[in-house]
Amino acid sequence: SIADYKVAPFFLAMEHPGLQEATKVKCPERIMQFNKDFADACKSSGMLLSAGGWAVKEMMDSKTKPGEVLTGKGFEGAAQAVDDAAPTGKCELYGLTGSMNVMGPALVVAATGCGELKPTMLDALKTDDYLKVNPFGQMPALKDGDYCLAESGALLRYLAESYAPDLYPEDAQKRGFIDWAIDRFVSVGTTDARTCIYPILGYAAAPEDQEAAGKKCTKNMEEFAAVFLKGKFIGGDVLSIADYKVAPFFLAMEHPGLQEATKVKCPERIMQFNKDFADACKSSGMLLSAGGWAVKEMMDSKTKPGEVLTGKGFEGAAQAVDDAAPTGKCELY
Repeated sequence: SIADYKVAPFFLAMEHPGLQEATKVKCPERIMQFNKDFADACKSSGMLLSAGGWAVKEMMDSKTKPGEVLTGKGFEGAAQAVDDAAPTGKCELYGLTGSMNVMGPALVVAATGCGELKPTMLDALKTDDYLKVNPFGQMPALKDGDYCLAESGALLRYLAESYAPDLYPEDAQKRGFIDWAIDRFVSVGTTDARTCIYPILGYAAAPEDQEAAGKKCTKNMEEFAAVFLKGKFIGGDVLSIADYKVAPFFLAMEHPGLQEATKVKCPERIMQFNKDFADACKSSGMLLSAGGWAVKEMMDSKTKPGEVLTGKGFEGAAQAVDDAAPTGKCELY
């Protein structure tokens, strides 16, 4: 699957003898077996080994002691296949309303009526029962019948595929744009949250230079909006899972108390998005009120109370995503 293609180059590097000696990493036998199986199954896997001196293996060889990789040592025990049971419509989503990573999937669950949020305190994440749902002991996680899944992006995709297909169109280019927006936000938005939102909520220590972090966060939001918010929402005029992903974070970024404390200046385009999302998402009230534990309520309690989701408008016509048919002649840079 695409997940195998994502992890394979990294796992190959982790098996390199020179890396293991230099970094004290001990590559698990199961990972080495995966490397061997991937090499056997992927007809283009040789690109990882040889590319005129620039392949992953060749670069690892040149920087460490030369060594062979993708030689897997095997793994005892049969693999357990993913349970293919059909979606039940009775999803259980585990997490807290004060977590922005939880709230993206939570808003979809509430809007579609496909399940409910099960409030899960931090001390419950390491219990045996919870680890059966998410063996990594983090939130959010979801259980749909016997099927278990975790990570915010994966949950959003599953929920859309199973219960809200309009949020994740089948068109490859529209879907690609949505995925790009999510990945880009995770790449830079997570860092901005750590430096500008989490310190306010007590989730992390403040950065050494808060003003610089605030300016960087502001610039990242401006750049995100310029690329992904040319329409009313990400990729067009209807909601997608990418909008659900970013909305809880952008709400927090607009909070007056956060802006004063962190030197973030929330762009007008982001504030307009917040207003449009609040109007379009019927479950968006969960971001404002949840018995004191909603994102807004927690921001209010930690800073000076202020209203959010009040957008100031945005000039300019929305530019739709180009729907040109795939050519079969992609250029990957």
